Amino acid sequence: MAQYTSRLAERRHHRRLAGLMLLWPMVLNAAAPHSIAQQATPVAMQSYLASAYGQVKQSAAALDEATDKHCSAAVGKGESAADARQAMLSAFETLALAWSRVSFIRIGPYREDHAGQRMQFWPDKRGSGERQIQQALISQPEALTAPNTLRQQSVALQGLPAYEAVLKDMIQPASGSASTASANFHCDYLETLAENMAANSKTLAERMSEGAEAIEAVTFAQWMEVVRGGLQIAGEMKLKAVAQSMRAHLAKPADTATPGVLELTRKVPFSRSHLAMASIGDELEGLAALLESAQIENLLQSSDAGYLASVRFQLAQAGKAVESLDDLEGKPISAAALNDAIGVVDYASGMLAQTGSDMMTTLYPALGLSRGFNSMDGD
Repeated sequence: MAQYTSRLAERRHHRRLAGLMLLWPMVLNAAAPHSIAQQATPVAMQSYLASAYGQVKQSAAALDEATDKHCSAAVGKGESAADARQAMLSAFETLALAWSRVSFIRIGPYREDHAGQRMQFWPDKRGSGERQIQQALISQPEALTAPNTLRQQSVALQGLPAYEAVLKDMIQPASGSASTASANFHCDYLETLAENMAANSKTLAERMSEGAEAIEAVTFAQWMEVVRGGLQIAGEMKLKAVAQSMRAHLAKPADTATPGVLELTRKVPFSRSHLAMASIGDELEGLAALLESAQIENLLQSSDAGYLASVRFQLAQAGKAVESLDDLEGKPISAAALNDAIGVVDYASGMLAQTGSDMMTTLYPALGLSRGFNSMDGD
């Protein structure tokens, strides 16, 4: 949708936070030397995580405020409705990208009271979350319009995916023009979603702050598996889904005089808002920042420094490739340009796979770590 079009310069200026991974991995084998494998979370990494979650907290508070202003303007109070709506859309984009940088840290505070899933229910492998949201938009249950009762509902009806779906339905209602009842429900539900996300992000930021027990308890070995898993999440689950979606678009009959608008699969977060590629790009920058904050170079022999440099370089290359496509969604695209984009996505996905492989075959042995089971590895 045109309302979601991002300001690339602003987005790229702020992309300096991080994310780790979506699925919780098992611990690396204890065969690694205790001095490295069992080393506590480095102070630099703790500081980095505190900053990243602080940005999520700040962005969620801003969205909460912007949503209230939008709904007030919708009933003739405060600033103009158009300005208020644009401010709300911008605030949503900011939070979506800030959360993307930390969404795959599924450890500790993330799991407490489903705090992380209350921010973003993903992956939605069977589409159950999508169906619940669409049904809610039809039935408009009152339980979704009050913070306490919303928390008692399915996590699929909470957080960013639900907020994004309500925005879409509000701006482009499936039935044409929204009724007054629908408009009221949209605002009540959006305000409740934003309020709950602000509260959840505040709790997460406090629990992820520097020196917090939950973070200090995570070992260096576990963080390395978090990084490896994060590479697999971005490449195997997201970029491959993007490429598949692009190929499906390419296979549709097309009017060569009027190129079709590119819409990506709902399997990739924030595709409704045309922020899917930007979100993946922020994840990759987050992974790069995590590696930097781990200060791995201090643990390597000088002769092994090239292994870390190679991993960092490959991750950076994948990030640049993804970034080159982050303004492609929701716009007309020719078959030739789409073929080129598919090639870029395949390159980035392959680069991430190679990065993960190199971590296991070169960086892990250099650090004295042995690979443990990761939930992305299969049976």
